[in-house]
Amino acid sequence: MSSEAEQLAAKLAEIMDARKKKEEHCRLMELEAEQEQLKEERLQGELERMRAKEQRKREVAKAAAAAEEAAKMEFTKKQAEEMVKRKKEVESKKRAEEDKGKKRGREESVELTIGDVVEECGVVWYVQEGWVCEACEKAGEKCLWTDAPRATMCRHCHTNKKPCLIAGSGQDGAEAGLSKRKKVGSTKGKGKEKEGSEEEVGGVWDEVGGMREAVTGLLTEIHALGDVGRALVKLLKSSNSYVGYIADYMQRMENEQRSEGVDMEGVEVGGMGGNVGVGDNVGGDGSEQEVDGTLQ
Repeated sequence: MSSEAEQLAAKLAEIMDARKKKEEHCRLMELEAEQEQLKEERLQGELERMRAKEQRKREVAKAAAAAEEAAKMEFTKKQAEEMVKRKKEVESKKRAEEDKGKKRGREESVELTIGDVVEECGVVWYVQEGWVCEACEKAGEKCLWTDAPRATMCRHCHTNKKPCLIAGSGQDGAEAGLSKRKKVGSTKGKGKEKEGSEEEVGGVWDEVGGMREAVTGLLTEIHALGDVGRALVKLLKSSNSYVGYIADYMQRMENEQRSEGVDMEGVEVGGMGGNVGVGDNVGGDGSEQEVDGTLQ
């Protein structure tokens, strides 16, 4: 009887021990499952944060690229507008210089007087003794005539579009011109002297005109070179600002990456067989490679 009882007691003890072991094993399996779930949730959260960070970086880079492209387009547009404006200014200055030169040439030709001889636009006007029209006499002007075959009026009447009548004779400019030409023909010595004066005045005027054209061309080239230099200076300044903006942006991104970086080696969770962490021992040897593959 005692042997049977001992056998029954031993069997019961074995059953109880097996039940305890099974319960302990179930408890450990549940704990391991909870740890695996926590690890999965933590990795999922890290993955979502990293994806959000990458998305923010892409958005910032896209916005920076769009801003840079817009700035470049605006700069190019302003440069084109400024170049067109400068071109118009150069053309207007050139036209003004040409008009001013023409006006100045006319004024200088009027002021270029040798005695009683005046040269204007290639025509020589001079005083004829005894030939003074009524308009010049009233205005107190010098009555200047020319040897042109079709000249029928003095310079003052020709400029003011008035009838030219010789004072005291009643002759008009045509008759006066015929008489004047006859009188000039009779005085050959005076004609030769006037011809020499005309050639001298013409040579001086040609030399002055050539010098004025050379000075005008030189000024135009100097203005154009100045505009090109100013455009190059503006372009260099704009390039320096773009380089500084890109450098500052890269520095900010590097600082943000350093501040928000996650060190995976120091996070650990106690498990059944040792430490279960996010570093080198995440659920076995292939877990880190799995995470890296997922991130990639």
